[in-house]
Amino acid sequence: MLHSNWGDVIFPSKWQTYCQGECFSVLAVYRVSFGFLLYHLGMCIFTIGVTTSRFPRAMFHNGFWPIKAILLAGLITAAFFIPENFYRYYAYICIGLGIIFLLVQTIIVIDTAHTLAEKLVGYYEETQDICWQLALYSLVIIALGTLIGGSTMLYIYFGSGPGCGLNIFFITFNLVVCIVLMLCSVLTVVQEANPRMGILQPSIIAMYLTYVVASAMASQPDDSTCMAGSGSMGVWGEVLMYFGFISTFVFLGVAAFSYGSRDEPFSASVGSASGSDDEDEEIEGTKYHYYLFHLVFVLAAGYMAVLLTNWSILVPSTGNGSSAVGSLAVGSLFGSSEGVSAAASAAGLALGRRLTALAALVRRSDLAMMLLPKPVALTVSALGSLSGSEAGILAADSSTYFDVDQGIGSMWAKMATSWLISLLFGWTLFAPVMFPDRFSDL
Repeated sequence: MLHSNWGDVIFPSKWQTYCQGECFSVLAVYRVSFGFLLYHLGMCIFTIGVTTSRFPRAMFHNGFWPIKAILLAGLITAAFFIPENFYRYYAYICIGLGIIFLLVQTIIVIDTAHTLAEKLVGYYEETQDICWQLALYSLVIIALGTLIGGSTMLYIYFGSGPGCGLNIFFITFNLVVCIVLMLCSVLTVVQEANPRMGILQPSIIAMYLTYVVASAMASQPDDSTCMAGSGSMGVWGEVLMYFGFISTFVFLGVAAFSYGSRDEPFSASVGSASGSDDEDEEIEGTKYHYYLFHLVFVLAAGYMAVLLTNWSILVPSTGNGSSAVGSLAVGSLFGSSEGVSAAASAAGLALGRRLTALAALVRRSDLAMMLLPKPVALTVSALGSLSGSEAGILAADSSTYFDVDQGIGSMWAKMATSWLISLLFGWTLFAPVMFPDRFSDL
């Protein structure tokens, strides 16, 4: 089903596509992502104009969970029947949505730093409890330790090889920017314009910037000469990956409820979705814009797709023979490589093994198999019986090759994000100084 070709009967032969190897995993991610995107896009359009809980559409948004679960499962299942060629173009849509979500995430990071610092300072000023003061100092120490320790490790792992000038520049530039932001935050003019500004806010930003740079460095090809040895980033790569997933879901929740709020960010609160209390609280007006809530999840559906596929796209491949014409390959946003590298094959096989292991786990649960739609259950059953190598190679056409780029596009996207965060945070430092009338309430 991952390689459904029913569209070949409808479309001309020039649209026929065949996929194997790493393409299997990438297509699976894009299919599930498309199902989620359709669901939230439909809900976004459906809830436009909803202002109170009196609207019938508001009742559907806040309830009817079994129906919506079936609808979501149906859309995801339907996505597996769409011909593969469609996802060549959907990958570019996901890249665009991912970039927009990164911009939203940038604003969330800065807002979170300011809000956390202001709340901790406010709690200490109100209670004079030394625990809040210790919490402030602890966060600053942890953030500074992360900046220094993280930068040192990045120099060791990614700056010790030949021809690593670009990596050294990225790491050094980030370190200098973080130090400059910290020094600017304690300037007298900045403190006078915003008394709540201190060393904590830039420390939090510095910690996050270090993570972003580390994640960008880890996105380089495994065979890069700037790596400190084969597999040296194995453990740290896993840590960065899990931290990235966790932070993405946290930012997603904050964005969905806060930036859809009718008041100010971080003021929206959502209780039980089906209780009468929620209806009473929103009878005069909803606490957040429902359509913006779903719009954020539309962006997240695209971002999670490019995150899981390391910003890979499906591109036509001629392979090593004439029979490969019209097939799909997995390339990068900035172009595909000239051949199949061992690292690319390993990455595709590793992701295939993970999907196979997950399918095998679900396959052992009779209840889960009963609840899944029949086409999805059949796919899970088939995947669960595959070996790791079989999960990475599913097609019979050996002349077709598929190249998984190990994240050059991802590296540049993350570095651009770190620079944007630095610029925006610098603006929040000096905006009250430059426009005191507009920030008189600070």
